[in-house]
Amino acid sequence: MLKRKIPTWDILQARYLIGPGRCPPCKEAEESISHLFISCAFSSRVLGELTALINKKAQWDSDQLETAWRNWWQNYQEDNMRSLPLIFFWGIWLARNKIMFQDKETPPSVIAVNSVAIFSALPPPDSKPVQNPRPPVSIQEGSPWAFFDGASLRITKQGQVFAFF
Repeated sequence: MLKRKIPTWDILQARYLIGPGRCPPCKEAEESISHLFISCAFSSRVLGELTALINKKAQWDSDQLETAWRNWWQNYQEDNMRSLPLIFFWGIWLARNKIMFQDKETPPSVIAVNSVAIFSALPPPDSKPVQNPRPPVSIQEGSPWAFFDGASLRITKQGQVFAFF
């Protein structure tokens, strides 16, 4: 997103390609990276529900993605708040693609609840550098992780599901 490489309408247009034009979730404005993730009414509802569920006041302070991201990173240094936008962005992107390619809508509350479930399951940030990479996180099939399209999931012969990031 920050490198402007995801295929939203503004990027496709700059490459002389065709794309959706209108923002698939809200259908109110031309799709751009900043609109889809920051100023879209649908995304704003998701962020509002998400932050209400974690009982923290959080909002974007710019309508430009790069500025909003930089300010978030500087303003939210406690707990796992820095990881929250990543989970949020991925949920929005998957919802957008589900509309684009499957003609199915995902309610904002579903994205918010699944994002909060993943956010709450994250371990607290370490105060010291990790010497060895952490092993994959074992998760239960059907858990909120499955919301994130299964692309990063692997099921072992024993039926365990592992998520890789």
